[in-house]
Parts: sequence; structure tokens; C-alpha cells
Amino acid sequence: MCYQEEFNCNSTMVEKNDTMPAPLVELVCPFDPLVVKDNLGRVLQKHLKEKVYSEDSVPDWVSQIIQDIITELGDLGIQRYRRIINLTFVNCAVSTNIQSQSQCFWDDENDSSATYTFRNSSILCTATVFAVT
Repeated sequence: MCYQEEFNCNSTMVEKNDTMPAPLVELVCPFDPLVVKDNLGRVLQKHLKEKVYSEDSVPDWVSQIIQDIITELGDLGIQRYRRIINLTFVNCAVSTNIQSQSQCFWDDENDSSATYTFRNSSILCTATVFAVT
């Protein structure tokens, strides 16, 4: 007997046997940076659109935003990746210029990343998701 779950991509069915827990699906969903970037944009817009920068609020925002990003990534069916999520907040009223750069050494065929930058009159927030096999 085979078990399969519905995802937004192809799943490979795995034959159930006595040593395997039931339902088990090996995901073959690729990490699509453009789709993940769109999801990051939706999450950041949802949480920050009407907000004004408050240093005291940032820890709560980070917790809520990261939890939503994790949920969004799970909904995309890309659980086979180890995900690293980085959020950077800048108070636009204080800082007018910021540069950020990251570099990773990884498997170019399987690993990837996606970045989205949100900005309103008082907040600049950059979210990056690294997907590593």
C-alpha cells in the first residue's frame, strides 16, 4: 500500500513496510527563489505595512514573522531543505544608508536562497531564506 500527500509540486510515493511509520512521503520539490521571495514579501507586508519602528517591538515582530515564514515554506512542500532565516531591521529615521552582503559555499545545483526587502517610512527589513540540502 502506498501513501501520498498533496503538495504544490510532485511527491514520490514510498512503499510502507513494517519498519516505516505511516504515511511517509519523500519530497522532490525544488526551492524556487522567486516563489519564496513572493512569500517573503507577503509575510513582511502583512506584519509591517502599518508599523512604525519601535526597538521594543522588534523582538516580537521577529518571532511572529519567522513563524509565518516557516509556515509558508512548509506550505510550499520544501521540507527536504535545512532552512536558515535571517531578518535585519533598520530604523529608517536614524540610518539612511545600509549595505549588506552574504556569501555561502554550497552545492550550486541543490542549494539556494531568496531575499526580500520591505521598506516603509520608518522601517527597512530584509528577510533572507537560505535553503541547504
